[in-house]
Amino acid sequence: MAASRHSSSFRFHLHREIDCILPVIVLLVAIIPAITTAAPSISSTQSALIPGSSLVIDGSGFGPNGPNVVFFDDLEQGTPGNSIQTGSGSAALGAWNSIGYNAPYYTSSTSVSGNNAMQTDMATSWLGYAEILLPTGTQEMFGSWWMYIPSGTNIPGEGTTDGTNWKSVWLQGSGTANNDLVIPTRLSSGWLINGNDSPFTEYTTIDLQKGEWKRVWTWLKAGQSLDGHAHFWELDGSGIIKREEWDNRDVGRAGEDWERLRINGYGRTTANSFPTFDDIYVATGPNARARIEIGNQPVYSNCTKLTVATPTDWSDTRITATPRQGNYSIGEAAYLFIFDSSGVANPTGFAMTWSNGSGDPGAPGQPGQPIR
Repeated sequence: MAASRHSSSFRFHLHREIDCILPVIVLLVAIIPAITTAAPSISSTQSALIPGSSLVIDGSGFGPNGPNVVFFDDLEQGTPGNSIQTGSGSAALGAWNSIGYNAPYYTSSTSVSGNNAMQTDMATSWLGYAEILLPTGTQEMFGSWWMYIPSGTNIPGEGTTDGTNWKSVWLQGSGTANNDLVIPTRLSSGWLINGNDSPFTEYTTIDLQKGEWKRVWTWLKAGQSLDGHAHFWELDGSGIIKREEWDNRDVGRAGEDWERLRINGYGRTTANSFPTFDDIYVATGPNARARIEIGNQPVYSNCTKLTVATPTDWSDTRITATPRQGNYSIGEAAYLFIFDSSGVANPTGFAMTWSNGSGDPGAPGQPGQPIR
C-alpha cells in the first residue's frame, strides 16, 4: 500500500513537472525559428546615395558573412568603338579575363548606366564573348545583368537557315563542353536553360522586347545529389517576376566546378545583329545570394528599377558598400534592400535619395526606362 501511494505521488509530481515544462518547450519551438530566420533590418545609414562613394549601413540580421563579389562592370572604363579591355583595371570591380576574336566593343549608342555598354557585331563570327574567371572551387553563383537587342535588328540566328541560337550568358567548367550551363539560350522555340554537358535542362520565359533593356538575375547552386538550386528572375514594367524556382535538382556535374562566365557566350553568325549588355554583377561562394539592391519602391516585388551596391565590408550589424547608380537620376527617391545568404530581405525598403554629393540632391528625377 505504501509503495502504491509512493508511485501515485511520483506520477502526480511528474505530471506537474511536464505541465510546467511543456509550455516552455512550445514557446521555444515558436521562438527559435523566428530568431534564426529573422529578416535583415536596417536601423540607420546616411540619407543620400552618392554613386561610387562609401555607404555605411547599420542594422541587424545581415548575416555574419557577405557575398564574394568577384565582378561588377558598368562599362565606363573604355572608349566607345574600342574593344573591351582585359586584365587589371578593365572593369569597375574585378577584371575581364579574355574576349573572343570577334571582339565585343564599348558602345555609347545605348546604355543603362553612364554612357557606355558592351556590344558585339555578329555579322562576321559567333565568337563575340567577354569572359570572367571565377574563383577555384565555385559551386554557387549569383549574377545579374542587363541585356538589349536594338530595334530593327536580329537576335543571333534570327532569319538564318539554321534558326535563332543565342547563348546570352554561358557558365562553363574547363570549356564549352564541360559542366556548362547557359542562362539562358534563345532558340526559335523559346528560352532554354541547358548546356552541352549539364544534367539540367528546362525551358523558361523572358519578355525581351527589341529596343528595350531587360534586367535578369539568377542564383545557381550546383548540387550533385538532388540538392542543387536554379532560380531565375526578370524585371518588368509592372515589377519583379520570379520566373523559375527549381529546387532539389542536380544543376552541376559531380566532381566539377564552374570556372568561367561568358557574356554573349555564343551567337550564330547573323547580319544586322548587335546583342548588348550593361551593369554586370557576379558573386560566388556559399553566401552568393547575400547582396544589396536599390529599388524604386518600398516593397521589393513592386520595383520597376533595380541596381546594386557592391560591399567592401560585411558583418551581421554593419555593411560598407559602394552604390552603383544604374538607371537612376540624381534627386530620385530610392529604397535600400539587404538580402541575407538565404535570400531573405528587409520587408520594407529603407528610404533614401540619389545625390551628387555636393549637399544638393539635384532636381528630382523622373521615373522611367533606361536610356535606349
